[in-house]
Amino acid sequence: MSSPRTTAQNIIMESTPNDQYKSNKSFVHDMMNSIKCHRLFSHKAISSLRQGSFDKPSLVKMHLDFLMLTKQFTDVILMAQFLTREIDKRHDICHMPARFLITLNLLDELGFQPGNREYLGTPKHSHFLLFDQVIDQLGVDRATRNDYVYGEAAIALRDFVEEHMDNFLALLLYLAVTEEEAIIFSPPMREAARRAGVPVDGGYYNAHGSSSDDDTEAEDDEHQNDVLVILSQYLIAEDYPRTRELSQKFCDMWCAFWDEQITHLERAA
Repeated sequence: MSSPRTTAQNIIMESTPNDQYKSNKSFVHDMMNSIKCHRLFSHKAISSLRQGSFDKPSLVKMHLDFLMLTKQFTDVILMAQFLTREIDKRHDICHMPARFLITLNLLDELGFQPGNREYLGTPKHSHFLLFDQVIDQLGVDRATRNDYVYGEAAIALRDFVEEHMDNFLALLLYLAVTEEEAIIFSPPMREAARRAGVPVDGGYYNAHGSSSDDDTEAEDDEHQNDVLVILSQYLIAEDYPRTRELSQKFCDMWCAFWDEQITHLERAA
């Protein structure tokens, strides 16, 4: 019996004209290869985090900047879920399978877990609250959080995403890029947090990374693949230039986020 994820993906593929899906899938594949070649995914911050170069204040700053984006990420998924209706408007294809796939990501994000006859989980396991718990474990009190001035790059990324909250294509691309960021950066971030005394066998860092990591319960690659399937249904050829532009823009802005973290670290040295 197929999993719910596989069933929804198959319905999307079967309900989309074959030539359209095939063309879009090829484009999306090339786009993802371009994303993975971006400087972001070989950033100096990856090795710096892994090797323990981030001191405690720099690690705290990084987590506080990241917290703002983590909070917004749930809104991105919710808006993408709502805007799947654009599939109906554009292609006269039922959007419910796409909404189903995005809901799998949302349930994970909100702290739900599979159960027998009822949903399991707790809001305390929502990814935002789990990351907020990491801030607690780093010893940051509420007064410090309230007085913290977010980094310019984090603010710029947050604001750019907010400006595109009504744009289905932009939200799908932000999800695709940010899931890749989570896949690549979560393992070194986990190691840096571990060095700082944060328990990482459960909580936020146990829920982020790749499903191929047997030491975590992460599914970021699965969520990313869901988005790519939806993109392969939704796109038209006229979208391709803007899609390339936006995907690279999100990579650039995440790269600026990590550039700023490294600059802060080097200035503090």
